[in-house]
Amino acid sequence: MFVYEHPTINMLGEFIANLVSPKEMAQTIRSGVEQMLTLLGKYGSDFPEHTPSTTLNKKKRGGDVVLITGTTGSIGASTLAELLESPKVEKVYALNRYNRKGLPLVPRQKAAFVSQGLEGDLVRSEKLVILEGDLSRPCLGLAVSVQQEVI
Repeated sequence: MFVYEHPTINMLGEFIANLVSPKEMAQTIRSGVEQMLTLLGKYGSDFPEHTPSTTLNKKKRGGDVVLITGTTGSIGASTLAELLESPKVEKVYALNRYNRKGLPLVPRQKAAFVSQGLEGDLVRSEKLVILEGDLSRPCLGLAVSVQQEVI
């Protein structure tokens, strides 16, 4: 995490210098927070007020319902496995992008589980709904029937 937060020599040097002078570090943090608030005011002012949906309450689900992306990657596969094994989770929608080589998603997901030392048969869990979509498209590129099921 440390490397990702300071990916250049200049940023790393600045961080180390701020360790010596904590007052400057506090100012840097304040400046970052102020910048985020400014951007939020500029770009977030047109957001409509959120009204919670009552759809989930009507379905009377017994546990949590989770939508997760990137489950064919190492962290995603491990996270998905934990969700599937959790008694608190009723259903998991695993949304992944289409494969450029045309490989089907279920074998890709199974391979991801196996590569992490997990049970490949987790793909058969009754809790799991594996979906292919496109995060850049409206409604994630999902069919209307799938959208309604997820909501």
